[in-house]
Amino acid sequence: MVTDDPIFQDVRDFFTNFLTRFFYDYAAIHESLHVRIRRRFEASNTLRQGMLGMAALFRSNYGQSLVPASMRNYAKELHRLASQTIQLELENSHISPWVKLAGLWELMNYEYYAGNLSSYYHHLDQAAPIVRLAIGSNNIDLLKLSGEWTFDLRCFAWCDILSSMALSRPTLLNYESDIHNPLPHSDSSDPDKGVEWIFGCPDVLTILLARTSALRHTRVSAEEKVARGCEIQQFMQDWKFQPLPSQRSALRVARLAAQEIWRHAAILYVHQSIFKSDSSHPLIVFSQFRTSSRDHSQQL
Repeated sequence: MVTDDPIFQDVRDFFTNFLTRFFYDYAAIHESLHVRIRRRFEASNTLRQGMLGMAALFRSNYGQSLVPASMRNYAKELHRLASQTIQLELENSHISPWVKLAGLWELMNYEYYAGNLSSYYHHLDQAAPIVRLAIGSNNIDLLKLSGEWTFDLRCFAWCDILSSMALSRPTLLNYESDIHNPLPHSDSSDPDKGVEWIFGCPDVLTILLARTSALRHTRVSAEEKVARGCEIQQFMQDWKFQPLPSQRSALRVARLAAQEIWRHAAILYVHQSIFKSDSSHPLIVFSQFRTSSRDHSQQL
């Protein structure tokens, strides 16, 4: 049994302790985490190697005085093995696209924190056709995604949208949701829904970021592009965020600060990509000040 494997026990204990500080919603780490980690660890060789690599990477980053210098090399070797394994698994028709997607996300997660962005973007591009195969569509509705099995899909969507912003390219998939009539009883703290609890950005803002990227690459007149951009910006400014649960008041303040940081970052993106505003624009100056001041308050 893999659960009796000392290596698994080590990874499980590491992730259990670390994830309580990794996610933006600290209260979302619930009792089923051990079960989910075990399922993920057992799902494929790529996931097993990738999770071990992530554990080694973070230990080498956050405990350099406590761990051997070889820990980082061990992490690199595990990632190398996982990168080779995923290519074999991608060609294996007996492995489900969801498991393939999970393996690619695990690699991308490592590559992001290791600063290996060329491999990160390569695996993101590889994941796009896997996602289309898994969902049978080129469209993702983030507000309707729910369930443990959608975790890697939601993480892919986030990476795709942020990569579109960073690389000035269209998103690999389309992202549309009815943000004017959200589903009742939507809970941004539910770990089986949305991306906010993972990355701190409210789901509606994530969708608006995707819309901004789509508008940036849409072939319409400059006047129409600006008009649509004004609508997006107004929605960003007017949106009322939901109250957030938290174990302590300080964590609740940190969550609220993260929401506002993303609001102003989204407004800045509209001005940069659609309006082509310069740094002297009053709203840009205000949003830059608000973003930096709230970021500083989170660090205090």
